[in-house]
Amino acid sequence: MKWFSSVFKMYVLGLRLAALHLLRRKIRRGLYLLIRPIDYWRTFEFPIAYEYLLPTSGEHILDVGSPKLFCMHIVARCSAHVYAMDIYDDQGLTDTMFYKSATGRDTLHVLIGDVRKLPFGDGSLDKVFSISVLEHVFPPEGGDVEALREIARVLRPGGKLVLTVPFTKRFRVEYLKQDVYERKRTATNDLVFYQRRYDAPSLQKLFADVGELEIEQEEFICERFWHWRQRELWNVVGEGNKLKRLSLAPLYPIFAMIFLKRTSMPLPNANVMAACIKLQKKPVEIT
Repeated sequence: MKWFSSVFKMYVLGLRLAALHLLRRKIRRGLYLLIRPIDYWRTFEFPIAYEYLLPTSGEHILDVGSPKLFCMHIVARCSAHVYAMDIYDDQGLTDTMFYKSATGRDTLHVLIGDVRKLPFGDGSLDKVFSISVLEHVFPPEGGDVEALREIARVLRPGGKLVLTVPFTKRFRVEYLKQDVYERKRTATNDLVFYQRRYDAPSLQKLFADVGELEIEQEEFICERFWHWRQRELWNVVGEGNKLKRLSLAPLYPIFAMIFLKRTSMPLPNANVMAACIKLQKKPVEIT
């Protein structure tokens, strides 16, 4: 029931954003959000991240590149100062600015920035969250370590970091023959770094290399009942031609309710989609 309530509130918020666009005659964006206010796996990822983050009024919280509906959900529920940051505007920052101006939420701040060089002072933030972002940070070797060290720098001692990353049985790095976020191809056949898919040893090494962060809580989002050609259900319902994606989009929460499950450890007979991790910056030791 708690999960359903959280997803319902975010779904309604997505519909509200769609309505705001339509009222301002942003017809194309409004219709898109009306049909697809929240994605398949976000219906589990968002509630877990919110539960881990537990934002409270007066806190200063940084969003590192996450889907921006989550930022809007936080400021709609409490008066924490949320800094919605991304390395470039892929419509998410524009939506956030639009929501801020339409609702008058003065605790929502929008900025462009790079997680490898954050525009915040040492120990200036109470919490940081990054939903499905760390795996994409360039370069393929060491970009995630650099990002986490910078996040640890801006967190106050005892501050919290909430992460979600793709998780699999064996670590791998994926490349695409297309532009990826801020990274552009220089030739048609160029492979561009897309993401890392972590496993347990690679996550342990990552946090050990950073050193200042310790895990407080960890869960996994698994996909049940679906093992067709070893492909995630998202590869079937969320990819392909635009007409198919939009026609199935209203069913994403239903698909999630049937196929997704949060577990304390990876299920042996299920596709593990993501690891959800809550970390704390180690407090300063008094000697």
